[in-house]
Amino acid sequence: MKSSLTMRYLAFMLCISLVFSCTPQKDDPGTDPGPGTGTDTVVLDPNGTKLAKVIVFTYTQPKQYIEVFEYHYDNLNRITEITYAKGDSVNGKIEAPNSIAKKFLYNGNEQLPYRSTGSVPTDVTEDIYHFYDNNGRSVTDSMPASHCNCYTTKKRQWLSDKTIAQTVTYDSRLGFLISVNDTSLISNNNISTQTKWDNTNGQTAFYRTYDNKTNPLNKLNVQAAISFMITGGVPTPAINKNNITDYTYGIIQTTGLNAGTFLKRGAITYTYSYNNAGMPIECEFSETGSTPGKIKFYYTK
Repeated sequence: MKSSLTMRYLAFMLCISLVFSCTPQKDDPGTDPGPGTGTDTVVLDPNGTKLAKVIVFTYTQPKQYIEVFEYHYDNLNRITEITYAKGDSVNGKIEAPNSIAKKFLYNGNEQLPYRSTGSVPTDVTEDIYHFYDNNGRSVTDSMPASHCNCYTTKKRQWLSDKTIAQTVTYDSRLGFLISVNDTSLISNNNISTQTKWDNTNGQTAFYRTYDNKTNPLNKLNVQAAISFMITGGVPTPAINKNNITDYTYGIIQTTGLNAGTFLKRGAITYTYSYNNAGMPIECEFSETGSTPGKIKFYYTK
């Protein structure tokens, strides 16, 4: 049975490789924005709507741990990369930067990236090939992993009130498949509940509530490519129209007399202030048993 399953998966991967080899792709990171238009020199607008920078502060004494995310665009208003630096901070200045980046690649003038490379924290660290449906929604992510002889595909089915995803990883060294299934319930263009199942952790559940203001990631052209990721310093995944205010997580018992019972493991609260355009400019967050922090959002027109 395992041998049959492995052979079917290898056949599938061969088909994928043939698609890639027969479809010419050009690693076009977008037009160079030129001097004076990158987020390091861009003129910030306190009432803007186009995300330029996010700074995350964690309160520790006598210094603050700081993370800085900068959003870079080309002249087609497409995200070309999100850069990240971290270190200790005094008066907002990073003392020990460690910069990395996540880059987005396009075919010609298309607005949706066909590939993303690199990473920023809490993000997938390998190359990802992105595939979309006719509505511009993510339906398949294909991820070859450089650190191991493995390959991961994530397929997503979109229904009227939810999405169902299956992530399958094949490890050629160990010769087996790892499968993770998750379901996200969508209400008012936001994920209200998400459940995941895998052989290691069993069933985990996440519950979220939101404000009625615009999530800055939801406005980006890469929204579909990063739909379900927590990335770029923004606590709300890009698929959500609004900003998360409460996040509760835990496990759901699957056996015994208490089967179906949710066991809370923790919660995070987020409190925002906004600019005149209704975009978040500051967020105070706190998690049970953890150090509180602050997120600042910066925009341009």
